[in-house]
Amino acid sequence: GRSRLPCNNSVQALNLIRDAWDAFDTFTHAAFRCKVLVLLSYFLLLLVNFAISVLTVISLNEPSAVSAEVLSMCTNMLYAGLCASMTMSIFKPMKRWILLKSAALSVESELWKFRTRTGVYRVDMRSFNNSLSEERLRQYLKDVQQTVSKKICWAPVITPDLGHKRYFYHGQYRDLHDKSHQRLRTKAGL
Repeated sequence: GRSRLPCNNSVQALNLIRDAWDAFDTFTHAAFRCKVLVLLSYFLLLLVNFAISVLTVISLNEPSAVSAEVLSMCTNMLYAGLCASMTMSIFKPMKRWILLKSAALSVESELWKFRTRTGVYRVDMRSFNNSLSEERLRQYLKDVQQTVSKKICWAPVITPDLGHKRYFYHGQYRDLHDKSHQRLRTKAGL
């Protein structure tokens, strides 16, 4: 039987695949930044709580061992803990991390369904019209981007011109990597 995969993709389909990888990489990059913020905030809270617990035990057992300097340092640690907890409650980086990571994985899943033409992207073998599956993926990407932007309160997460493309890892912009390798070879004198 015939394969359900197209022999080749149209230019529009290739652009759509590139846009889907852009969305995946952007969601992944933003999720990583939120993850780092979460880990740093939790580490700071853990450190502050540990230090305050140690100082409390020491001051209860040996009141003369804790000086005024140490108590003022403890107050500064409390402020640091307050800043960390305010960051966690205002920006909600954990919620954003989870939403962005799940959006990235969802986009990746849809992209592979589109590439293998399975599920809603299945193409009728008797038809030469692939535009319906392309339109479905385009609409899916648009819906995901709008939903994620709305839920994490970053409007928009995806913009048409992102300026720098340093976090796109799926080869959709090989010209950038080729130029950087070319500059390295030139500097090395090769």
